[in-house]
Amino acid sequence: MRFFRFFFSGLIVFSIGAALANAQARRPPLPSDPIMAVVEGRLVRGVFLVQVEGAPCLSLRDLQRLAGGRLSWRRPSREVSLSLEGREAVFTLDASTAVVDGRAVAFGTPVRWWTGQAYIPLDFILGSPFQSFSRSTISWNPSQKILSVDPVPDISSPHFTSAPGKTSVVFDVSPRVEWRVLREGEGFLILRFFGGRARSREKLDVQDPLITSVDILPRERSTDVVMSFGPSAERPIAVME
Repeated sequence: MRFFRFFFSGLIVFSIGAALANAQARRPPLPSDPIMAVVEGRLVRGVFLVQVEGAPCLSLRDLQRLAGGRLSWRRPSREVSLSLEGREAVFTLDASTAVVDGRAVAFGTPVRWWTGQAYIPLDFILGSPFQSFSRSTISWNPSQKILSVDPVPDISSPHFTSAPGKTSVVFDVSPRVEWRVLREGEGFLILRFFGGRARSREKLDVQDPLITSVDILPRERSTDVVMSFGPSAERPIAVME
């Protein structure tokens, strides 16, 4: 975490594949229940919690819908990967270990393939390795059957420190975020953070003689920060630590 601070042979394979497909088509469906999946307050319809060998699981396709990213199949090795912003989680069919960003992570129920879907155990999805990989806070309410996914913001709310003649405003930002001064004028400064979003619009009125307000404006792929200064403030200094 960084800190931003202001100072003031193919025929045989085809035959096997067709046989497997026919076998999969004859399999009965797994026990499943529809659940309420919510991503950043938005309802995602058609998500099911599926019981695989007695353990609750999500299909990898549903997991992709909730966490984002891209799925890639590696059929010879029976692996499927979920790629997300340069990071990768690799699952192997019938294995109870995934490789998340190069590190092996064990879980209770093996990844199973059933009627055209790979199923991932819910306990893995709720664990810290996958939450760190997806940069999300994921929670499950079993009584109400609500699965919530809240992406961790790339830019935090500001922290203020004040001393005589000097006020600091600090943002925690993720490593991928870049920044520049967008505009500067008398009594104000506008910064743009590229490749990162704050959680929501936030305007803070500050009872400080040097900084009077901070307005955080999330956009689709960036965030603007508008700072207003008091009449006694000198030109601000912005640094990345």
